[in-house]
Amino acid sequence: SYTMFIKKDLRKIPKILEDAIDCTTIDHDDNNHADDDTTDPSTMTTEPRQKRSKVEMPLSTLRLGRRQQEFQGSVKILCQPRYLPKLQCLQNLNLYDCAISSLEGIGALQACRQLEILNLGRNPLTTLPDELSALSKSLKQLWMDDCQLTGPLPACVVQLQELQSLRASNNQLTHIPATITQLTRLQVLCLDRNPLQSLPEDWHGLSQLEELYLRHTGLQKLPRRLPCRKLKILHLSSNPLVNVDSIVHTPGLTELRQLYLNGCQLTSLPLGI
Repeated sequence: SYTMFIKKDLRKIPKILEDAIDCTTIDHDDNNHADDDTTDPSTMTTEPRQKRSKVEMPLSTLRLGRRQQEFQGSVKILCQPRYLPKLQCLQNLNLYDCAISSLEGIGALQACRQLEILNLGRNPLTTLPDELSALSKSLKQLWMDDCQLTGPLPACVVQLQELQSLRASNNQLTHIPATITQLTRLQVLCLDRNPLQSLPEDWHGLSQLEELYLRHTGLQKLPRRLPCRKLKILHLSSNPLVNVDSIVHTPGLTELRQLYLNGCQLTSLPLGI
């Protein structure tokens, strides 16, 4: 076995962005013909052929984790208008553990029309601004583990309709609104270690959900109906559950492959499990 190390970019954020190419100036025709070696004999000369310059690639991944001093609590350094043309091809943005407490201005990143992955993990965020929903046309994975989100799951998250993976473990979320069923493309939902007081009673809208993680959430009962059709993995460990009857009573829950009930308070399993 081996471990792959990703070398950290030691440049400051403004320098990284200034060095990146402007996505609005990319000549796709030139790129398409970069490897075209076809030569027209009628245009051949005896002059030495010039070596082609290296084609610069647009910025697609930006790993800026653990840069607390540069961010100074906000994302404003990224959202300045002069940098947005450099970010239009961005697909993956990692802001893990940057001591960011405010996402004010993040709506400007709607210019990143290809942004699919956003990692906000381990930042002292207590809430999310409505303008986060500006990323709804592209965002597919949102990481919010180990933040300080409180109360219900923020409404702006439910508006990210292309979302396929939502990870928000180890926060202080107390409610998951019924509107979460609007995330019809969601495949992975991780809510471990949140003091959830309740869950929606009907999850039928989450028809694409394959993995559901609800460990250490304090749940005393399950919803009367669980996501079905494609649900393969269900983690319910370390909850004061006394019965899991709804697992049997949910019709169509035929794809379930892994069920975890460690550390619960079950005295028996339901008939038909």
